[in-house]
Amino acid sequence: LGIDISINRVPIQSFGSSSTTRDINQAFMQGFSSVQGVSNFTSITPTASQQTVGGTQWDEQDATFSDPNNTGYHFTIITVKHKTYYFSFIYYAPQQVYAEAQTKYITPIFGSFQFMA
Repeated sequence: LGIDISINRVPIQSFGSSSTTRDINQAFMQGFSSVQGVSNFTSITPTASQQTVGGTQWDEQDATFSDPNNTGYHFTIITVKHKTYYFSFIYYAPQQVYAEAQTKYITPIFGSFQFMA
């Protein structure tokens, strides 16, 4: 049981000029919820509605889900609009190690991330 982290870059025009980071988060969450092997996908209130990554506020949404072995996971997506793109970090880990993973791995990654241009 590991931690899965992905970084996504999506052109703003893919979602339309009136889209928000919340819309992007919802689209990714909806897509993930229908992945084979994911069940009981439930949105939850994040501990903070925004995280600071590279000195910028990113909008956050969280959920929980189960895998085919009924292992519970915590799923998080954070998104920011930067120039002509939306950038999203999507990560999840088993519930039992999520808090530790957030402290030991995720937060340091976010602390070192920055846009160069």
